[in-house]
Amino acid sequence: MTLPLPSIPDQELVRKAFRLDNDGYQRLLALEASDRVSEFTTERGPVVVVDGKKLHSGRDPVREAMRFVRGLNIAEANSIVLYGYGSGYVARALDKKTDATLFVYEPCLEALRWGLTHGDIPESVVFLASPVAVKTVLYAQLGTGDRGQLVPWQPSIRLDAGQYMQVRQELEMAVHRAKIRALTAELRGDGWLNFFIENLPRVLEGPSLGSFRGTFKGIPAVVCSAGPSLAKQLPLLKTIADDVLILCVNTAIGALHKAGIEPNAVVAVESADLSTMFEGIDTLHNINGMMEVTGSPKQFAQPFRRLIPICTENTTCSRFLYALDPGAQLSGGFCVANTAFAIAHKLGCGPIMLIGQDLAFQDGRMYSKGTIFEGLRSEVQGDKAVVVDDGSKQRILESSTKAIRGKPVGAAKAEREVAVGWGGVGEVESTADFLMFRDWFSRSAVRLRADEIECLNCTEGGLCIPEWDEISFREAIERYVTPHGPAEPSIRQRFNDLADQDGFETGRLLEAVRQEVADVTRIRAISARAQVLVNFDPEGDLRAPEPVQLELAEMQQELADILLRASIAADALSRPLESLHMRRELNLYAIHRAIEQALEPLAEDLDKLEQRVAALE
Repeated sequence: MTLPLPSIPDQELVRKAFRLDNDGYQRLLALEASDRVSEFTTERGPVVVVDGKKLHSGRDPVREAMRFVRGLNIAEANSIVLYGYGSGYVARALDKKTDATLFVYEPCLEALRWGLTHGDIPESVVFLASPVAVKTVLYAQLGTGDRGQLVPWQPSIRLDAGQYMQVRQELEMAVHRAKIRALTAELRGDGWLNFFIENLPRVLEGPSLGSFRGTFKGIPAVVCSAGPSLAKQLPLLKTIADDVLILCVNTAIGALHKAGIEPNAVVAVESADLSTMFEGIDTLHNINGMMEVTGSPKQFAQPFRRLIPICTENTTCSRFLYALDPGAQLSGGFCVANTAFAIAHKLGCGPIMLIGQDLAFQDGRMYSKGTIFEGLRSEVQGDKAVVVDDGSKQRILESSTKAIRGKPVGAAKAEREVAVGWGGVGEVESTADFLMFRDWFSRSAVRLRADEIECLNCTEGGLCIPEWDEISFREAIERYVTPHGPAEPSIRQRFNDLADQDGFETGRLLEAVRQEVADVTRIRAISARAQVLVNFDPEGDLRAPEPVQLELAEMQQELADILLRASIAADALSRPLESLHMRRELNLYAIHRAIEQALEPLAEDLDKLEQRVAALE
């Protein structure tokens, strides 16, 4: 017998729990009842039944869940993926045991619809309703030091063992990607912060990205990446250069210049010094530069028509600028092409077309003809894709080494992957990093579809990007691009007018810098006092009398409150404190000693920054 679906008990809470999977939430709302799912009543509460199988004990589901959770080793987990919600007993038991983020994947949405009525929904729960959501959300959510753990609920696994294996693989890949980001932060994190401080006064030279928000609603955008397929699309791009907004990644600027195309803006996010790729671009004074504030200062110094500072969410110090203009917030993904796409979305553009976004190797070629890296090749050696450098990349990396305190930039080898090609025809050689970039694009397309913005992959080569419409560039132009009328301002003129707006206010920037200086001074005083109170002893806080412990607790709370606003200090402390955590040296003395060592050079840098900004008033 088919029972009517129960109403969702707290729709606002459930919607919030599905905040990272809107597609899953809409499918949950649109469900129709079937005869597969029902419920069974026990003395401790109801349990979901699917295909005649109970998803919890028919006697005492509460005790069963508590016993199951007690046997889990989840002390080190920052993020937990619970496979199977059922009636929520295990999720509630986990919520009581851990502070970790609790992602819940339920393979049967109809079962979830019933299970939501069987008890409180923990506020820590984030529901994901498909393996794709697990993959795309987790790689975006796991932090650099996060340890994700899959908790399988066996009754749910029995419903679909194949899907469980898929989710397990996606979690393992997400953890791997978090490690990649951790390595990047370890190699380049100091450089990011150094460059942020050095570049900060230059944000006064151009408008905040927030002032561009939604200004190009309905205007087609073309994001030009530097993949091997770019060159073949440039003749077509040239014919519509006045009718679309063109955002070009920095590695592609040479190819566009040789084709006689001036993009509306070039986007750069790299901390390595890639300024040499702008050499010989004699039209740079006509092109706006959207430069990442944590990027190389030499890129900031290029003679662009106008500098437009951008700052992605990839670093803690980005919060400093967001406090000055919340509209500047930018979730820029994992590569410059991701960031250029995010900018197009922020501007309100639609549709957004990708060209040159191969994310794969075409006959061993990594970059398009006409780019600075056109000589680079990739050779497959076992499970590695090995970069064969003609010398162009090595020269750039060597020139960047000093800027990031002597740590090497870039890897000569990448994890080799094989994936479905554009148009679903055959397989192509790629890397784990490229798949990470691809999956970010996929997740973003799902989100943009909810805003009725079309995402078109017009690369005509390289990887298939799921959730993107794959059509030829010519077809996209015929379908979406309308020639600009002579009576209306051109897209270029409109963009340049916005770029000519004033930048951040000098007085507000100076006030923010002075607050950071004051916060760093106070943090250093707290750390100095804390080390004295524990007698410079790693176990001193354990031996301290109660009045000292109370003082230490008050100081720790004050420190936490300061770091919520002192984003530059928080960024400077993130890596040394993470290092302590990984070495399992998180005692109070070690923490405050690390804080003291990290903030001493930062205090000097901030003093110089304050003087530089004050001189601009």
